[in-house]
Amino acid sequence: MNLATSLDIIASCLGLFSAVFFSIGILHFKSGRAEEVATKMWGRGLAAAEDMLSQKADFIVGSFLLVLSFSVQFALKAFPSIFEQSVVENQIQGVAISVAIATAIAIASRIANHHLGKVFLRQLQESTAGKL
Repeated sequence: MNLATSLDIIASCLGLFSAVFFSIGILHFKSGRAEEVATKMWGRGLAAAEDMLSQKADFIVGSFLLVLSFSVQFALKAFPSIFEQSVVENQIQGVAISVAIATAIAIASRIANHHLGKVFLRQLQESTAGKL
């Protein structure tokens, strides 16, 4: 393994670790804290709590994509012989297929993000019922 490949693997690992640390931060914001923000802070800031929970859903899905991306990059760099087989003959077809797969994952992630946001907001509404 040459120095460039070693540095590339190091960079991929650091990116993966940073994605994990980035993800952990938002996971500390619990639904109980959102209830407290919605009922006791900023003059009963339901809108602020809803925004925070929507951001939490965004962070969770974004973090998943980030970890997935760095994991795939790490696997490609660490084990290149496994991925050497040709998928398509034409370069443009390979690019088109790759972009289509990435787009499908992004669309599925957006749908999951939307659903997760609704779940968080429903939990907030249930926990603040009668307190506002």
